[in-house]
Amino acid sequence: LQRPHIICASKSEKTLRYFESGALWLSTPVAFGRPGYETPAGLWSVKIKDPNAWSYPYSAWMPYSLEYDLVRGIYIHYSSTYGSIGPGYIGSHGCINIGSLETARTLFNRVPLGAAVYVY
Repeated sequence: LQRPHIICASKSEKTLRYFESGALWLSTPVAFGRPGYETPAGLWSVKIKDPNAWSYPYSAWMPYSLEYDLVRGIYIHYSSTYGSIGPGYIGSHGCINIGSLETARTLFNRVPLGAAVYVY
């Protein structure tokens, strides 16, 4: 993928990597959707950025959200639950969760609207 800004999220490695102009800028462990709510694989772009998003269906605060799948309502965002539980966390309702608030804030501030999101 030749794009100036790209987020690559590997479900097998449980890692999100952010590249700018081909150079790795950030890498962090992440959690994906739990069984029955699997995070779909594919290529999207960041459509909406919201520093203080709220999920009404799941009554969950989703700070530093990057929404990329508008049809299913799937985001990359900080998760305090994942942050506190760590690798034993069973997963989200399809979103990509970051366990560090500072990392989520850094990614949010750096990633522009339109950045590619590749989940594989």
